[in-house]
Amino acid sequence: MLLFSWSLAAFALFMGLRLTHAWFSRARGCDAWYFLMCAEELRSRRRLPVRLPSLYMLESDEQSYPPGFMVFCALFPDSFLKKYHWGITHAVDGLLACALFFIGHAITGQAVPALWGVAVYALLPALIGEYCCLTSRPLGCLFQFAFVLFTYGWLHGNSWFLVPTIFFGVLLLYTHKLSMQTLWFLFPFFAIMDWNVGWLFALFFAYCGAFLVRPGYFFKILRGHGDIVRFWHKNWPWLGAHQVNDSPVYGTQPLRAGYYARSLPSLVLAFAKIVLSNLAIAFTMIAPFVYSHLDAFAQFCFWWVLGTHIWAAAIEFLPFLRGIGLGIQYLKYAYLPTIFLAEAGISAIF
Repeated sequence: MLLFSWSLAAFALFMGLRLTHAWFSRARGCDAWYFLMCAEELRSRRRLPVRLPSLYMLESDEQSYPPGFMVFCALFPDSFLKKYHWGITHAVDGLLACALFFIGHAITGQAVPALWGVAVYALLPALIGEYCCLTSRPLGCLFQFAFVLFTYGWLHGNSWFLVPTIFFGVLLLYTHKLSMQTLWFLFPFFAIMDWNVGWLFALFFAYCGAFLVRPGYFFKILRGHGDIVRFWHKNWPWLGAHQVNDSPVYGTQPLRAGYYARSLPSLVLAFAKIVLSNLAIAFTMIAPFVYSHLDAFAQFCFWWVLGTHIWAAAIEFLPFLRGIGLGIQYLKYAYLPTIFLAEAGISAIF
């Protein structure tokens, strides 16, 4: 009962800190408009895939984006969604903060260091900016986090964890592309570092489970996923380009603005700033020197953080990988294991 009360305190702490910074940007974002429309259509028609009116001139009315977050939003009344949609993203992320507290408490045996981890997570600048409006990203992060942890538990002695492993893997695939794309690298990386091919089987089982749920729709999602990857593989040089100045018709060539138009040192500096904005990363930098003194889970967290940063950097700086997203957006998948590693270090010191 006491631990439950502490978890409520952790959620309240998280929401208080996060909303203090996010409150004034709560009305931003075109994604909010998109997901509100999808939720309204799904609630009225009660069928997937969602079909939107012909509002997007260059794409089909039938939406191929993974539907998990649309279904989640459709569970709320329309009046509630329209008024409070800005808070849903942070509330879902608050569930991750509660998981962060419980695991932090298990690592340290104390509530205060676990609450410190929640406070650090709530105040991460990259998340405050990325989650400023209604988006599917935190729900994808939540399902990915559960998928990774249950897979780890399954492969390290608890065979019953295979069922939730597959369950959360299926939910992840039906909810968020970027979160699943992270695992294309991470699970093979874990298989090498952990010397356990079971990580690859977990990924295979997740895809098989998603296929069995609804085969036709599964392939529609994969086709949609492939379409967006091909689109960005072709057009990543124009990310953030100016509508007029960079136009081949109205612009003055060879002017080009945008995210990737910066010099390599500028890109590296921007990437490093986001990495270092996570204060807990300092403990990860120390971890190689005390690796043998860490317990098995802390060692796994070290490889989790390292693998995520390698993958994020590869996507950021290798042009042939830029079609699967912004590398800096992959860094958020390292925040929780970074904090766990920091808590393990704090617990060892004190």
